[in-house]
Amino acid sequence: LLANPGDSEFNRLAVNVKLVADVEHAMDVSKRDFLPVPKVDSSVVVIRPKAEIPSVDLNEWCAFTRTCFSKKNKTLGATFKQKKKLAELMKISNLMDTGLSEADFIVPHLSDVNDEYKDANEEDDVGVSANMNSPRFCLEKMMVLFKEKVITILRSSGFEDKRPSKLSVEELLCLLSLFNQHKIYFHNKKDASYAELASSFDP
Repeated sequence: LLANPGDSEFNRLAVNVKLVADVEHAMDVSKRDFLPVPKVDSSVVVIRPKAEIPSVDLNEWCAFTRTCFSKKNKTLGATFKQKKKLAELMKISNLMDTGLSEADFIVPHLSDVNDEYKDANEEDDVGVSANMNSPRFCLEKMMVLFKEKVITILRSSGFEDKRPSKLSVEELLCLLSLFNQHKIYFHNKKDASYAELASSFDP
C-alpha cells in the first residue's frame, strides 16, 4: 500500500489505492504481539479517501491495470504484443464501438488459419480468391491492423519501452486516456465481472 513507482513492492494494488486514497504509515507492530505468532511483522496504515478522484471509469481502470500489471516488470510493448491479449482487446474494443455480439469477433487460432491456407492452395484460382475473402482471413487482417494501432499509440507516446512498475498513476491515466481516445477499450460493459471490485473504490 505504501510502495511508490520504482519500488520492488509497487504493484496493481498500490496503484489502484493511490488512485482514490492517500496512505500514511502509522506504526510497526511486531509479530510477537500476536498469538499465534505469525511469520512476519505488521504495520498499521492510515488510508484517507481523496476528496476528488480522477474522472475515469473504474471498471475500465481496473481492467487496464490488470492488463498492465499482469507482468509488471515487462515493458508495455512486450505486454501488448501478445497475440492472446491483442485478440481479447480487439474483441472488446469492437464490441464497445459497434455493439455487435462477441460471436462476430471470434479470432481464429493460427492453426485454423494455416489449414485454410492449405485448403486454398489446393483449389483453383477462383476458390483461392473466395477463401482469401473469408471471415477468418478478414479477422486476421483486422488483428494485424489492430496490433499496429496499439503499438503506434505506445511508441508515439513514449510508453513502448516503459514498465508499469515504474509508472505513476498520472502516467497510467494518460495512457488509458490515449487508448480510449483511439477507441481501444479494456472492459466490456456487458460483463459485470469487475463491478464488485470497482464498487469498492466508491467513497
